[in-house]
Amino acid sequence: MEVIIITTSSGAEVNITPASFQVAMKLKQAVLEAARESNIDLSKIDIKNFKESITPIIQMLLTLDCSDKVNDALFKCLERCTYKTGLMVAGEKITRNTFEELEPRKDYYEIAFHCIKENLAPFFQTLFSLLNSLPNEKKTELSQK
Repeated sequence: MEVIIITTSSGAEVNITPASFQVAMKLKQAVLEAARESNIDLSKIDIKNFKESITPIIQMLLTLDCSDKVNDALFKCLERCTYKTGLMVAGEKITRNTFEELEPRKDYYEIAFHCIKENLAPFFQTLFSLLNSLPNEKKTELSQK
């Protein structure tokens, strides 16, 4: 399994190791459920014009952050990840206790973002590719009739 090493803005070194398929699926389901329950109009999010889309993006992030299911699934994914500051000899496994001290809390959103991205991107990259190919397949199918 590929380990992604990030350095947070505070200088901590974080090793992001993807979760097992089962754990990543739980995270995916929790994120999708929270997004569905939020009633956010995803069509208003324009990746090319981020400033225009900031309100629905913030709404979605707040919805995800307020979901106990998402947070529980996220911390299950983080069990394979480590956190190391300059004072540590080796990285410690990331748990909720990692953020009991105030200093690591500054890194929480960076760590959560990278963990979610590494665990969910493989699912959605393929899905978006498949969805983008649907109109072309339909056109081909219609022209053959």
